[in-house]
Amino acid sequence: MKKHKVVLFHPKTSRQKYYFPLALLHIGSILDPEKYEVVIIDEQVEQNYIELVRSHIDDAVCLGVSAITGKCLKQAIRASEEAKDKNPNIKVIWGGWHASLFSTMLLKDVPSIDLVVQGQGEITFKETIESIVKNGGFKNINGLIYREGEEIIKNPPRAIVDMNTLPAVNYDLVDAEKYFTIKGIRQLDYFSSIGCVFRCEFCADPKIFNRKWNAIKAPRMYEELSQLTEKYNLEDIQIQDECFFIDKKRTLEFAKLLLNNDTIIPWEALIRVDQAKRLKDDEFELLIKSGFKRVYVGVEAGSQKMLDWMKKDIKIEQVYEFAERCNNYNIFPGFSFIVGFPNESIESIKETLRVAVDLQLMNPNFRTFIFHYKPFPGSPISDEAARIGFEIPKNTYEWSEFESNYSYENKIDKETYELVENVKYSIKLLENIRTRNFLISQIIRWRLKKKYFKHFYERRLFKERVFH
Repeated sequence: MKKHKVVLFHPKTSRQKYYFPLALLHIGSILDPEKYEVVIIDEQVEQNYIELVRSHIDDAVCLGVSAITGKCLKQAIRASEEAKDKNPNIKVIWGGWHASLFSTMLLKDVPSIDLVVQGQGEITFKETIESIVKNGGFKNINGLIYREGEEIIKNPPRAIVDMNTLPAVNYDLVDAEKYFTIKGIRQLDYFSSIGCVFRCEFCADPKIFNRKWNAIKAPRMYEELSQLTEKYNLEDIQIQDECFFIDKKRTLEFAKLLLNNDTIIPWEALIRVDQAKRLKDDEFELLIKSGFKRVYVGVEAGSQKMLDWMKKDIKIEQVYEFAERCNNYNIFPGFSFIVGFPNESIESIKETLRVAVDLQLMNPNFRTFIFHYKPFPGSPISDEAARIGFEIPKNTYEWSEFESNYSYENKIDKETYELVENVKYSIKLLENIRTRNFLISQIIRWRLKKKYFKHFYERRLFKERVFH
């Protein structure tokens, strides 16, 4: 029996890091391999992605696309249009963050898109594909939005599906070696949970998942990662969950399984500082012994007033406590900050910069990242930004220019903007030249310690040499 071909496309984002296309791997793995041939085309590793899409589309059931907000929408739209041009009868299905937030807009703006999957996509996608194969309808598929003639039909949302009922992800759907090559390390990306229970008002997650969360149980997670480690000779694992440490009992059980069975390679996850504070010293040590070597922390602001305003529900002192703990245990966190929120005061921005610099000086192996606020869609704060005059894209094509053309740095005065850029540059410069130019690295460290960022001759001296 000939298998039905399902083609999935992942456009390259502007991120510098490379990731396995987890969303496509998850929906591809839900399909019965006895009935379906899944072809994943990822622009990260395939430069001729359009030719590949066209070469597979004639005998395919559908083209599935997963895209986030930003300029990668351009490639996603192009792939969809090329598929329709080559095979006008093909069904084009979109999913992912942008599709979940702008399903109706996508269907109105982009004629080549036929259906949109909202939220968690595995079961919705499977039911949609089965219906296409049977020439059936879509009205009973929860989580699906679709075009029927000139009308856009929006079915009821689908509740989060228990991840333990879904099959394991089949990483053989892609050429893993291509990802190891572009990463420069045999590092695997992995989702162990979906959703988030927190209420941060700069984030779209609460809107998409309604503050619900579901996770793979620790024994299954351990078994899957152990098998993948052996199969691919892994050197590193990145757990890409929105928030891995929601269930402390599950996290510690996973660490114990790794430790007791000698499956110990470096692994990384995202943590909130309030979650870290609830870890006792022996529990933190257990995580480290199990291979927990790197961690990413979204601090967002250095002002307690701003943290409370955005409903982050953490305390500044918890950030310093966690940083000190990491320093003592030789763990290297990455701390991210955002400046220029709607109506944020200059004093608040300077306080955020101060905290970022403090953390960077605590350990040269710490990483601090400072971003200018951009009202990415789906959050209460972006709605507030629109109310006070931030220009929000009005259609899909404007959203596809979002990262390059929609800049909000001019919402703060020139002097403050230059201060932010000088601090960002100091941190980045120190990272690049730390081992190559002792004198300049000492000057930069002096600047950071003294919080003095005027007369910044180093920017002109090293801009082309360091950032090329």
